[in-house]
Amino acid sequence: MQRVVRVLGPLMGIVWFSLMGACGDARPDQPIAQSGVLDLRHWNFERDGPVELKGEWFFWWKELVAPKDFLEGLLPPTEHGFFEIPNVWTGQPNPHDIDTQLEGTGYATFALKLVLPEGTRDRELGVSLDHVSAAYSLSVTGRSKAQVIMKNGRPNSTPELEIPNRREKSRDLLLDATTHPTLVWHISNAYHSRGGAFASIYLGTTESMRTSLLLKRVRDAALLGIFIIMSLYHFLLFSQRRTDRASLWFGIFTGCMAIRHASTSQLLELPLTHPNPTSFEWIFTAEYLGYYWCIATFFQFFFELFTPEHFRTLGKVIWVIVLGFTALTLVTPVLTYSAYLHPFHAFTLVSAGLTIYLLASLSLQGNYTARACFLGFIPVVIAISWDILTNLLSISSPTFAPYGVGIFILAQSYILATRFSRAYQTAEILTHQLESEVKRQTNALMQNNEQLLKAYEDLQLTSQRELRNTKNILIQNEKLSQLGQLIASIGHEISTPVMLASMSVDNQRAALDKLEDKTMKLFAGNEQAAQIAKIFQKHFDDIREINQSAKTATSRIRELSTALRTQARKEDGITEGINLNEVAREAMALVAGRIKPHIMTNSLGELPPISCYRSRVSQIMTNLLANAADALHDKVAREHKDGDRSFRGTIHIASLPKAQREVEGVLVSVSDNGDGIPERIRSQIFDEFFTTKPAGVGTGLGLAMCVGIVKDHGGTLNVTNDPTLGGARFELWLPNDIPEHLRALAPEPAIIES
Repeated sequence: MQRVVRVLGPLMGIVWFSLMGACGDARPDQPIAQSGVLDLRHWNFERDGPVELKGEWFFWWKELVAPKDFLEGLLPPTEHGFFEIPNVWTGQPNPHDIDTQLEGTGYATFALKLVLPEGTRDRELGVSLDHVSAAYSLSVTGRSKAQVIMKNGRPNSTPELEIPNRREKSRDLLLDATTHPTLVWHISNAYHSRGGAFASIYLGTTESMRTSLLLKRVRDAALLGIFIIMSLYHFLLFSQRRTDRASLWFGIFTGCMAIRHASTSQLLELPLTHPNPTSFEWIFTAEYLGYYWCIATFFQFFFELFTPEHFRTLGKVIWVIVLGFTALTLVTPVLTYSAYLHPFHAFTLVSAGLTIYLLASLSLQGNYTARACFLGFIPVVIAISWDILTNLLSISSPTFAPYGVGIFILAQSYILATRFSRAYQTAEILTHQLESEVKRQTNALMQNNEQLLKAYEDLQLTSQRELRNTKNILIQNEKLSQLGQLIASIGHEISTPVMLASMSVDNQRAALDKLEDKTMKLFAGNEQAAQIAKIFQKHFDDIREINQSAKTATSRIRELSTALRTQARKEDGITEGINLNEVAREAMALVAGRIKPHIMTNSLGELPPISCYRSRVSQIMTNLLANAADALHDKVAREHKDGDRSFRGTIHIASLPKAQREVEGVLVSVSDNGDGIPERIRSQIFDEFFTTKPAGVGTGLGLAMCVGIVKDHGGTLNVTNDPTLGGARFELWLPNDIPEHLRALAPEPAIIES
């Protein structure tokens, strides 16, 4: 890209300054008309070239003076003034009333006396006139006659009879045996908001005038061809690569530029042999819409290349304004919408300035594409600015905007060619790399084959080791089974001492109450005894608190003993009449040590008895509570690390009767205020070996095992996020009765022989 910028910059500079030199005029000493007379006696048309007939012309407002009134260099007797040409008459002082200004619509006569070099022959010189957005006729008067040499449309003092046209023309100058002819120029305007002689008449040799007009039309046709070809080319690029929206918008832009250029260069009017107001309106509509949409699509092209947010905001503003001007153009006549051209000129310059600023910012950030676009955009801005300035000041000058856009298109073409060349080189490099990669992959496959053979041998050895490990696991399972029996036995053995301790605590509480009652009666009667009674009362309260602590401890041991015996009991069949609230309380007792740092709440409703595998259901609830405690442990640690020392975990277990699919059942839910379960992993959380815990902490088998137990009951286990606590919510639903087809799969109860 750096090479593109280095080559593109000088190339565009050469082309731009060549066009400026070709279209400009480097002769500052051209004569200027004064008081309606232009002295050309010392002007050599062969050497000095054409001359622009600018300066002060005679001016008759709201009069179409007959050319015959200027014979022999005479002036009509009516009152006249002077008018600087080229210029618009809109807003100029009224020659008949200097306190008022001229309107855009109206008609007038302009006249200029020429003093030609001696010996100038008839038809030796010719005149050329650029387009005027109105109707006009140009006549020349000599000694004895006046002749119309150029006419566009039909000027008329009555608006309904005027026929506007604006085709550029070149004609021979008829001298009628005089070197002091008078040019009489009739102009009427009833269709455009700006009227006047804002186009210059050029006088030169007949051959130079014709050649100049021909070259201009050739240049215009060539430029139009470039626009059309580039438009079709970019549409073809977009059809092959639909993601390249920049090509689409550049193709639309060049298409709009072709319409705009065809209308402003009069190429659309060349086929019209009989101009009329309707064609005039349509051509102007095409010109203005082409201008508006050129601006919008040109900037949209930049917005597709670069996607910063500020570009998008500017793009929305541009489109809103352009669509507004488009609607105005489509629903109003030329006379109305042409009056709003200057505000759009200002909007164009502001948008161009902002785009230059954004491109410059991206260029400074190292965006090479932005640098190339910046170099190509500068000539466009200069050309558009010059054309807008000449339009506002009514300066006679060639239109440079199409040439500036042409330079930009050359820049884009060079960038595209460079990209294609680079893409071809990249394809060659990738082909070479692909061949190398194929060779490398072939060698790698051969090595993999050797590794597979070695892996097969290692697998056989591993299988033998795994077999030994499986035997060890079976032995370990047997040990765990014996350990479960031992736990059940211990739970049974400690139940009697625990019951005795609980009864002793109750007896102690009753004895303490009797002792307190009798002792307090001994100290009744005087103030000193009351003081001693307070001391005894404090000791009684302390003993009562100790007694209550002992009672709480024995209750906790009794609950834990019951839960251990229930959990460790061997369960061969289905148990009837189970209250799941009891199972839930046993599960809370088993995991009390893990949930102790958190807030444990419950709302266990009244449940009907159900049939189930009791110890297996207890295993599900224990697993869900343990998982909730683990999740909260991580979140509490993170919140405390972030500075929120007030955060505490909360676990809530609830139960209620609930029917599903017309089957009565029981619903138990376990919720927490942890981080919850993300939506993306909810479908995987019940898979075997899937875990969100760190390596070495979780096996990924707990929830999968729970799902298997639930299926044996014909129930469901679902996960969602709790709307109140905000964390995970697991919902266990079991039917009141296990379906018959699942009961048939239940194992037979074990027969214990005496």
